[in-house]
Amino acid sequence: ISGAHLNPAVTLGVFLAGRMQAKDVIPYWIAQVIGAIIASLALWIIVSGQVGGHTGGFGANGWDTTKWGVSSALLWELIGTFTFVTVI
Repeated sequence: ISGAHLNPAVTLGVFLAGRMQAKDVIPYWIAQVIGAIIASLALWIIVSGQVGGHTGGFGANGWDTTKWGVSSALLWELIGTFTFVTVI
C-alpha cells in the first residue's frame, strides 16, 4: 500500500518490472543493508545477556546441518525469494 520495499529482492523485482530506474537500485540496497545492520544491533542490545544455552526458540528454525547441506538451504532460499517477489 505504501510503495515501500525494505527487502533487496523486492527492490530487484521492482527494477526488473520496470517500475524503478537503474540509478536508484544501488542506493536502495545500501540503505536496506544499513537498516538491517541497525535493526540487528537493536535486537542484540535488547536480548544481550537474556539468551544463552538454549537449543530451541530464537533462531531454532534454521537449517539442520546434519540432514541438509548448504546447497539445499540455498535452493530453498531461492525458491522462497522467487515466490515472495512473484506474489508482490
